[in-house]
Amino acid sequence: MKESGTNPMKTEANVAIEQIIAMEESADEQHDLEDDEKKDKMEEERLKEEEMRRTAVETLGKTQKSEEGKSRAKKCRSGSETVEFLKLKISKGICSNK
Repeated sequence: MKESGTNPMKTEANVAIEQIIAMEESADEQHDLEDDEKKDKMEEERLKEEEMRRTAVETLGKTQKSEEGKSRAKKCRSGSETVEFLKLKISKGICSNK
């Protein structure tokens, strides 16, 4: 005797639907794993970029400090060179007072 509304035997359609559902669930899990991997990779890249920026800023600071010291030395040296040049001109009589 058959019960109304139930079929104890699986039909090909039911089997196909179950396979489709299983494939969809598997695809969703795979997609979630890929998303997690992408997030991890993006976080690693962000950390690398942050470290590169920090290193660049430190290097820039050191460069600016060393150039600041060099520019002071150049200014003093260039001023004394100018004085020496003028003294040389005066001693040779090249400069004339007008």
